[in-house]
Amino acid sequence: MNHLNTTLGALALALGTAGLAHATEGGGSVYPLGSENFTCCALPPPGLYGIVYGQHYAADEVRGNDGQVVTPSTFKVRATAIAPRLVWITPTQMAGAAVAGVHAILPIVDLKVTIAPGTEQSKSGIGDLVFGPFLAWHHSDSLHTVLGLDFFAPTGQYKLGDLANIGRNYWAVQPVFGVSYIDPKGPNADAKAMWTYNFNRTYAKPPQRCSSALSYKAYCLRRRA
Repeated sequence: MNHLNTTLGALALALGTAGLAHATEGGGSVYPLGSENFTCCALPPPGLYGIVYGQHYAADEVRGNDGQVVTPSTFKVRATAIAPRLVWITPTQMAGAAVAGVHAILPIVDLKVTIAPGTEQSKSGIGDLVFGPFLAWHHSDSLHTVLGLDFFAPTGQYKLGDLANIGRNYWAVQPVFGVSYIDPKGPNADAKAMWTYNFNRTYAKPPQRCSSALSYKAYCLRRRA
């Protein structure tokens, strides 16, 4: 049951911190891979910007490291997250970067976990806060890169032994490097590489100390005749 509780908490956090894998716990992560949108690393001109991410997650089973199902047939998890993000881009130039800035994300999560009839739990509230500085380069009209340092603060609710948790109860730091290639007439691609270091929990089993991840996407744009 402890392994199952940990896995469910990880599933919730995959949504809860959406900016909406580094240290993993039952397959979870402080960062929700795949949540970034297209042209993620081609930043706009200096200014204050707001973005709202929306995600819905549903699962009917969880698999272990060997691929075996570790949850009962009655298992269900449903999570919905709305994640507002503020991005402040300044005209400051550092290390040859075109712009510098900071961003912050504070998700709002609704989570329900069902193990069996009569054994379920629901939680709603804010998830873990993400914030950090970044530098951005515009190498050409098509090629753009970003270098950032994100911090994850344990602002989300966490209780040892609960079936569902929308916080991870530990701090984490994550260097990020991203690149976007944009061609209005042809292929486009985005990629982000991340390495995460997790600090100890206030209580309960400490998380895996560190790990890395790569998120990417490719697509093609065509102009209408």
